[in-house]
Amino acid sequence: MNPAFSVDRQDGGNGVVVLTVAGDVDQLTENALTTVIGNALAERRLTELIVDLEHVTFLGSCGIRALLAGHEHAVARGATLRVRNPTGMTRRVLEITNMIHVLNVTPERETGRPVGSPA
Repeated sequence: MNPAFSVDRQDGGNGVVVLTVAGDVDQLTENALTTVIGNALAERRLTELIVDLEHVTFLGSCGIRALLAGHEHAVARGATLRVRNPTGMTRRVLEITNMIHVLNVTPERETGRPVGSPA
């Protein structure tokens, strides 16, 4: 595992869990992220999983795959996975791959609107 990679889990209450990811999300860390997302989604009371990418320094295709698999798992169980706070190149990677809309990306903690939706 990349030493710079970490995931902090917080219970946001009312069935919401926030995972704050830091460091590189790549081939070396994909399994760890997939596991943490899967564990959170396995909780019966969970209705929304928020994955905060503000502190991600690199997001490779493996990281996108982990997020997309989490999104599909959430939808299958009637929950929502939302990505928030992607910055810099992380945000650019999500835009180029059109994952901005698929992953319900929100730019800031304060907004519940996906990027590109009307104000």
